[in-house]
Amino acid sequence: MEKQSNNQHNQIDISSFLEGTPQLYSSLFTAKNGSVIPVFSSNRTMESRYNPQSEAERLVEVTPSSSFYIVLGIGGGILIEKLLQKYPSSFFLCIEKDDDTLTFLHQFPLITELKNNPHVKLTTIQNLSSDFEATYIPSLYGGLYVVEQKGWVQEVEYLYPLIQRIIKASLNNISADFSVQTHFGKMWQKNILNNLKTYSFINSNAFNLLEAKLKNSKQKKAAIIAAGPSLDKTISILSNSRDEYFIISTDTAYTSLLRNNLIPDVVVSIDGQNVSHSHFFKNNPDLSSTLFVFDLCANHSAVNHIANYTANILFSASGHPFSELICSYAPQTFIHLFSGSGTVTISALDFAVKCGFSSIEVFGADFSYYKTRTYTKGTYLDDLFSVNSSALKTFEYNFLKLLYRTELIQSDDDERVSTTVLDSYRQSFEQYLLNNNYSFTRDNDRYFITVNNNQSIFSQASAYSPLTKSDFTEIIRKLQNQLKTNENELKNSPEMQKNTIFELNNLDISLLPLISSLRFYDNKNSSFQVYLKKAYQLLSRNLSQYEK
Repeated sequence: MEKQSNNQHNQIDISSFLEGTPQLYSSLFTAKNGSVIPVFSSNRTMESRYNPQSEAERLVEVTPSSSFYIVLGIGGGILIEKLLQKYPSSFFLCIEKDDDTLTFLHQFPLITELKNNPHVKLTTIQNLSSDFEATYIPSLYGGLYVVEQKGWVQEVEYLYPLIQRIIKASLNNISADFSVQTHFGKMWQKNILNNLKTYSFINSNAFNLLEAKLKNSKQKKAAIIAAGPSLDKTISILSNSRDEYFIISTDTAYTSLLRNNLIPDVVVSIDGQNVSHSHFFKNNPDLSSTLFVFDLCANHSAVNHIANYTANILFSASGHPFSELICSYAPQTFIHLFSGSGTVTISALDFAVKCGFSSIEVFGADFSYYKTRTYTKGTYLDDLFSVNSSALKTFEYNFLKLLYRTELIQSDDDERVSTTVLDSYRQSFEQYLLNNNYSFTRDNDRYFITVNNNQSIFSQASAYSPLTKSDFTEIIRKLQNQLKTNENELKNSPEMQKNTIFELNNLDISLLPLISSLRFYDNKNSSFQVYLKKAYQLLSRNLSQYEK
């Protein structure tokens, strides 16, 4: 599962905190019982100078049971070894100061042994956020517990607030991702399977259409259309220079473009919520020249509606593990789009990059509210709020209610406000550009992006093939076979435990969002095996609908 951080920890300049700090360890010491332990540069030790094993055992005795531990301080690894002996099924994320410190500690054979243990991850403060977010999966582990080695914490007291900030920021990111999974886990799986079936019936010619479009657009700029309020001011640029742009619209902005007599070349939609169908139901124009790119998780009602009017549909995957499993069964059928923190604007931008455009302009990507406007004019909200308006609850009242549903952040522009969520979307958007070394500027409510030496991955449509009915049947068969194998393993080996990500197979991993939902709504602290079995049963029922 692909996860994009909200980048709160990226605002922490970890390097500046560590720069110029003293070396943590300086030498070795032989304790009274013969154990060799590391010595801090201050000449103190983290472990006991008399019997470090006995001290570690006493700390383990008062450490509560958990499936996931964060251990502050590695030292000679004695405490970690004792924790592993008592909780062999748990996972341990163990933190040291920096790479030099870890290198020093590798002279202990136990540290090398721990490094090679799949239940242990040795990390540094610099890598803590990425390693934490990569290893801690709430649907798998449930809660977590922090073990502080007091001697180590005292020695790096000047870094302790930094460690706390990193853990807190990472937890916020993980919690946000987990929250999304708990709400949409079941829905995503149903959407994926239903969209697959629809795709197999429409006889799509979308890749050939896209190839033809791109051949006729070599001299054009790509225009990504988001639905921010600034589009009200900049849409005239598109209207006056339509032939200069290859227009890729987000689903939210689609209706607004149509109401301005602008038919986009491509529409991208990734949201699985029911509200997404509102972007398509109000208008039934000639769709013959528009290509619709739906994420496999996208709302099935929207997909079904468009499929009633055109076969110009192709599907993408943007990191959902069940989608990725499906893609592995038909690798030349689905395209992969990056969605960052889950925003359709980034997916649309990534599509433009994969189409080979070097010059890209982004309209309406405000990541903020303008005056009392949350979206551009002409979106589904205009229709919704107009229908629900009254003398007491006017059109403006409904927009203001939406505007003030969360705490607002005032920008330098007095007419614009943002929220923590919107700002995290902006950070994710700009981080995508930075990570890929795309040069960009923002001016007059538009992003101007340059992608050097870009090549289209769609230049040969023959490299891709649409999903056929037989392909769909084969995918369902493969899922059922893998599911039966997994169910038999649980049935024949009830003592078998899957406790870390390394012990899960591809099907297990694909069910983690569903398990997040089951775990959250079950409101019990049952083991992962219980929820895994429930996920198997639910998938089995869903697949049975597609049997011949």
